[in-house]
Amino acid sequence: MYAIYVNEPGCIPYARLIAEAYKTLETRSRNVFKSIIGERVAIVRTSRHSKPMIVGYATISRADYISKAEFQQLFSRHLVPPGSKFDCHGPGKWCYTMTEAEPCEPYPLPNSRINHGRSYTEF
Repeated sequence: MYAIYVNEPGCIPYARLIAEAYKTLETRSRNVFKSIIGERVAIVRTSRHSKPMIVGYATISRADYISKAEFQQLFSRHLVPPGSKFDCHGPGKWCYTMTEAEPCEPYPLPNSRINHGRSYTEF
């Protein structure tokens, strides 16, 4: 199984929002999940202040590159506030549709599987 890292540097619990199906688009500036489209993945909450924790599961069902204007129109699906670190700062952004979301009690990602600087890992 793969695990994707979802950074939570502030007060918005992006990872939990994906696991609970409130956030149905995960966004990245590069097409980093292209090899795991269609896969069921663990959602890993990451932060500078705590150990990476698996908070749920979802399926990455598709990837779409969308324009900055489309990104702004899809706010209710990605929940990224305008002007934030994760906003669309270029001409467009990759959006991954997350389906079949399922939360779980948080548990740590094994230390041997933590892969700093990557967007996902296999465990």
